[in-house]
Amino acid sequence: LQFPEVPGGTRREHVTKSHKAEQWAHSARIAYTMNALVTVCGQFESALTNISLEDLARLAQLQPEMSTQEKVIDGYLELLRQSRLDAETSLENMDKVVIYFQNVLSVNVSADCCDTSAWLRNTCQQFVSGITWCKVNNQRISFFLMVQALLLFLPLRQ
Repeated sequence: LQFPEVPGGTRREHVTKSHKAEQWAHSARIAYTMNALVTVCGQFESALTNISLEDLARLAQLQPEMSTQEKVIDGYLELLRQSRLDAETSLENMDKVVIYFQNVLSVNVSADCCDTSAWLRNTCQQFVSGITWCKVNNQRISFFLMVQALLLFLPLRQ
């Protein structure tokens, strides 16, 4: 995305004097959400090669709803293409898309028709991106608390 890492990593001034740390946290959250989408889409892809006709017929009836979700994804991809996907962009609708597809998959597709190794690989990648997101936020909170502690301590010394 448009928030490259700085040499030397996150520093206190990135939290207190600019919005860089917030931008990096949002970028990490986008990566996590995209990995969640890749995971659920990968399950659909592998399930469609092994699915029963009954399950396929149920999924076909959901095509109009799925098309609506696809338009939401297209909207985010268009923002990314135009370099307008930034820290101000809400990811709430993308989260809803991921949840929608997870629910459709769990209700309409048997778990045993998915490629377990691909699912595990994608899920691990999702966990890694989630941990990265947590680490970025942990750094932000740590620097913020450090500044707050200094502000509390300084008046006592005077």
